Amino acid sequence: MPSRTFIARVDDKGSTTTIAFYKEMPGGWKLDFRDGQGNHIANGNRWAETLDDLVLQLADFTKEDLHWRAEDNEPISFYAAVQECILSSSSH
Repeated sequence: MPSRTFIARVDDKGSTTTIAFYKEMPGGWKLDFRDGQGNHIANGNRWAETLDDLVLQLADFTKEDLHWRAEDNEPISFYAAVQECILSSSSH
């Protein structure tokens, strides 16, 4: 069962990319990159084994400071989102 999904948007030269991530329980991190129409971008369906890999993949995609939101559209910091994922996976 995955954790909640967390979402950020990146505006790049007039187009918007939506980035989503969640943690598989047990397991690694699922990353999803979609264009403004909801289609996966090239190599947009990714898997990250570790938190380090998740951060590196995000940093490789954009250098922008991403503003994350939870599924209920509430703002959340990246740290708080990751902490929630890790703590909820350790309780299962």
